[in-house]
Amino acid sequence: MEKIRKEFCLPLDFYNRLKKSLNYENLKDKKEFDTLINELPHKLAVEVSLYIYEEKYNKIKFFKKKSAAFISWICPLLRP
Repeated sequence: MEKIRKEFCLPLDFYNRLKKSLNYENLKDKKEFDTLINELPHKLAVEVSLYIYEEKYNKIKFFKKKSAAFISWICPLLRP
Protein backbone atom coordinates (compact mmCIF):
# COMPACT_ATOMS: atom_id res chain seq x y z
CA MET A 1 0.00 0.00 0.00
CA GLU A 2 2.91 2.35 0.74
CA LYS A 3 4.05 1.80 -2.85
CA ILE A 4 0.76 3.27 -4.11
CA ARG A 5 1.16 6.33 -1.87
CA LYS A 6 4.64 7.01 -3.19
CA GLU A 7 3.88 6.20 -6.83
CA PHE A 8 0.91 8.58 -6.98
CA CYS A 9 2.23 11.14 -4.46
CA LEU A 10 -0.81 10.84 -2.22
CA PRO A 11 -0.84 13.22 0.75
CA LEU A 12 -0.11 11.42 4.02
CA ASP A 13 -3.43 12.28 5.70
CA PHE A 14 -5.35 11.04 2.64
CA TYR A 15 -3.23 7.89 2.51
CA ASN A 16 -3.93 7.17 6.17
CA ARG A 17 -7.69 7.49 5.62
CA LEU A 18 -7.45 5.18 2.64
CA LYS A 19 -5.36 2.66 4.53
CA LYS A 20 -7.87 2.56 7.38
CA SER A 21 -10.65 1.75 4.90
CA LEU A 22 -8.82 -1.19 3.35
CA ASN A 23 -7.06 -4.36 4.33
CA TYR A 24 -4.81 -4.52 1.26
CA GLU A 25 -1.11 -5.14 1.75
CA ASN A 26 0.16 -4.88 -1.83
CA LEU A 27 -1.42 -3.97 -5.13
CA LYS A 28 0.45 -5.83 -7.85
CA ASP A 29 -1.32 -4.91 -11.07
CA LYS A 30 -4.04 -2.80 -12.70
CA LYS A 31 -6.71 -5.45 -12.13
CA GLU A 32 -6.06 -5.36 -8.38
CA PHE A 33 -6.03 -1.57 -8.46
CA ASP A 34 -9.39 -1.52 -10.26
CA THR A 35 -10.74 -3.91 -7.64
CA LEU A 36 -9.48 -1.59 -4.92
CA ILE A 37 -11.19 1.45 -6.44
CA ASN A 38 -14.45 -0.45 -6.95
CA GLU A 39 -14.55 -1.52 -3.30
CA LEU A 40 -14.04 1.95 -1.88
CA PRO A 41 -16.91 4.16 -0.78
CA HIS A 42 -17.84 6.37 -3.76
CA LYS A 43 -16.49 9.63 -2.31
CA LEU A 44 -13.13 8.07 -1.42
CA ALA A 45 -12.89 6.38 -4.84
CA VAL A 46 -13.42 9.77 -6.50
CA GLU A 47 -10.65 11.32 -4.37
CA VAL A 48 -8.21 8.49 -5.16
CA SER A 49 -8.92 8.74 -8.89
CA LEU A 50 -8.48 12.51 -8.87
CA TYR A 51 -5.07 12.25 -7.22
CA ILE A 52 -3.92 9.45 -9.48
CA TYR A 53 -5.07 10.96 -12.76
CA GLU A 54 -4.45 14.63 -11.92
CA GLU A 55 -1.49 14.94 -14.27
CA LYS A 56 -3.49 13.45 -17.13
CA TYR A 57 -6.70 15.48 -16.77
CA ASN A 58 -4.95 18.79 -16.04
CA LYS A 59 -3.43 18.67 -19.53
CA ILE A 60 -6.79 18.25 -21.28
CA LYS A 61 -8.83 21.40 -21.80
CA PHE A 62 -12.06 19.40 -22.07
CA PHE A 63 -11.90 18.58 -18.34
CA LYS A 64 -11.53 22.18 -17.10
CA LYS A 65 -15.20 22.65 -16.14
CA LYS A 66 -16.17 19.03 -15.54
CA SER A 67 -17.20 17.63 -12.16
CA ALA A 68 -14.81 15.62 -10.01
CA ALA A 69 -17.10 12.59 -10.30
CA PHE A 70 -17.02 12.76 -14.11
CA ILE A 71 -13.24 13.15 -14.22
CA SER A 72 -12.65 10.27 -11.82
CA TRP A 73 -14.99 8.07 -13.86
CA ILE A 74 -13.59 8.84 -17.32
CA CYS A 75 -9.83 9.12 -16.67
CA PRO A 76 -9.23 5.40 -16.02
CA LEU A 77 -10.84 4.73 -19.41
CA LEU A 78 -8.43 7.00 -21.29
CA ARG A 79 -5.68 5.29 -23.21
CA PRO A 80 -2.51 6.88 -24.60
